Amino acid sequence: MKHIIRLANETHRATIEVDLLESPCDVAPYLTIDGEPVGDTYTELSICANISEFTSSGFWREYSIGQCADSVRTLFKDVTGVSELCDLWDRWHLNDLTAGTRAQQEALRLPDFDPKAVEYRGIPDHYASACKYLETRGLNPDPAVVIGEGTHMKPGPYMYGHAWLVDKIPAEVEKRIEELCKLLETT
Repeated sequence: MKHIIRLANETHRATIEVDLLESPCDVAPYLTIDGEPVGDTYTELSICANISEFTSSGFWREYSIGQCADSVRTLFKDVTGVSELCDLWDRWHLNDLTAGTRAQQEALRLPDFDPKAVEYRGIPDHYASACKYLETRGLNPDPAVVIGEGTHMKPGPYMYGHAWLVDKIPAEVEKRIEELCKLLETT
């Protein structure tokens, strides 16, 4: 289901596109972040926004485009439902492009993980930092999530970032996203 939400105030206006798509499961390894088979289809969430601002010279100009949930949240904080939609946007956007298993993601949220621990040519390398950190915690590979035969991947425990895993959106979250979109489409 596609929703177009238009918000405006005296200084800014935004168009937010929310897509809840029923997608075929056609990308190996066909697993969720918990190592379960995805099934034939799953729901994918994609949200993006286009924000314009009114200038002192009396013209509208582009302010922010794409993944700008923080800007939407700040600029339209007085609009009922915006903050909650932005929270869901932050949590579930592109839920079928998850690099880590549930255990790997939880470990990377721990306070001792330093995403700048490893550098490549003087630039922090988040991926290499994550892999190194997960190895120290016995989670790279994650022994609880095993890639089976019949995919293009080497069978065995899942290595962080070696494929896209699906973080399935719970039915109550899908329902709430639909409710918020309908509320905000009438604002």
